[in-house]
Amino acid sequence: MKKPAPSVKAEKKTKRTPAEKTQQKSEKAASKASADLKDDRADKKASQKKSLRSAAKQLQKELDGRMNEVVARIRKETKAKLKEVVKEATRRLDGDTERMFEQALHTIIQHYDAPAPADEATAGAPAAPKKESKGSKTPKASAPRKSPASPTAAPVPARRAGRSS
Repeated sequence: MKKPAPSVKAEKKTKRTPAEKTQQKSEKAASKASADLKDDRADKKASQKKSLRSAAKQLQKELDGRMNEVVARIRKETKAKLKEVVKEATRRLDGDTERMFEQALHTIIQHYDAPAPADEATAGAPAAPKKESKGSKTPKASAPRKSPASPTAAPVPARRAGRSS
């Protein structure tokens, strides 16, 4: 195989003018620069995305830390307030219970000291209670008492002085 002569090649190829060469070079440079710009923009966008993601993660960590601090503080304050409420409720309950016991004790004392209603058979008998003698076989509970409805009965005081508990 024979190679064509170099003179034949030169004839087929037309020579470009320096203006055409300059224009073609500038077109290549422009296309290369635009490709570089596109690559630079893509790289910048990717790096911005990465930095934004890392910043968002950092902010989320800080937010979570602050939220945990706030939650811990609220729990501590709530626990302290709850202790105060329980202490106050316990104090009031103790006071109420003490008053109820006092009322119950006074009611029992009044009931014990109040005369029992008289039987029909002893309605005409004197209203004074009888003292038992040592030889008496009648129990103290069955002894006749003054009737509160009786006209000779003395009013029963609401509180008896000298008795306390």
